[in-house]
Amino acid sequence: MPNISLALVTYNQIDYLRQFVSNYLRHCPLGKVPLLVVNDGSTDGTRDYLDSLQNPHMVILHCPHVSIAHARNHALKNASTAWLAFSDTDCRLDSDYFEKLVDIPHLFPDCAAVEGAVHPPIGLRPPFCHFLTNLQGGMYVTANMVFSVEAARRIGGFDEAFANYREDVDLGLRLLENGGSIPFCSELRIIHPYIPRGFFRSLLEAFTHIPRLVESELRLYRKHPTTYSRVRHHPDFRSTLHTWCTRQTWMAFRDCRRFFRDRTALPSEAPRDLSLPRMVMKCMQALTVALAEQVGFTLQLLGRWKSVVVGGRT
Repeated sequence: MPNISLALVTYNQIDYLRQFVSNYLRHCPLGKVPLLVVNDGSTDGTRDYLDSLQNPHMVILHCPHVSIAHARNHALKNASTAWLAFSDTDCRLDSDYFEKLVDIPHLFPDCAAVEGAVHPPIGLRPPFCHFLTNLQGGMYVTANMVFSVEAARRIGGFDEAFANYREDVDLGLRLLENGGSIPFCSELRIIHPYIPRGFFRSLLEAFTHIPRLVESELRLYRKHPTTYSRVRHHPDFRSTLHTWCTRQTWMAFRDCRRFFRDRTALPSEAPRDLSLPRMVMKCMQALTVALAEQVGFTLQLLGRWKSVVVGGRT
């Protein structure tokens, strides 16, 4: 019987889900790493698609849409193996990933968790996209994490007070604070593609998503004032938020400059329409949203000034 399985929580990402399942079936030897999929109350046909899959090595679970922390706990509670890996619906796994994954329990038998690497696609990052990288470790993001089920359950799993942000980082820090170790395994790697962003939705989220993100970041600092700098490389929440306030527009400007300078280096999934008007439009959208996000972070910093000045305590 396998002693490690792979968990995937998915919500309204049926196109990426189909790709993920296809990669799993193509690259994972049958029965070597069971796949546990938790449908977090999707409304885009995900339930019907998952129910149509007839594979003895896949376990399909459905739960109401509460939060990603709640759905991940559902996976943790239903895990039948001693080790449970997590990834995200929009990530890419290949045969090298599964070959290394099955060795994790033997390579790190006494660890509470193991952190894997998150690589970007080959090529230049286009402007105005969602991306994630973790090349050196210390981030503890569930795009590529493996947990000892016993260790994670012992401390209560994911803290659902975080809802949809920072619940994975919090679990990693709690495991460390309870005496566990989380080594970084650079050979356990996944690819996180560049995900195009919609302009109007991103503009709206600059003022609806950022307050929730900042609240979760502040909660993380309050819970872990001594180990917070280990994952953020800033001494406190105030320093982190100040960096967020100042970097958004600069990062977008840098991406746009690279975009114009070397368009031929774009990854394969980038839009192929590289006409000058479209390039200008995409760059203007990227800079507009980045400026809105920078304003959003600045407003949060001003609104929470007293909290961050006294070390994250109100």
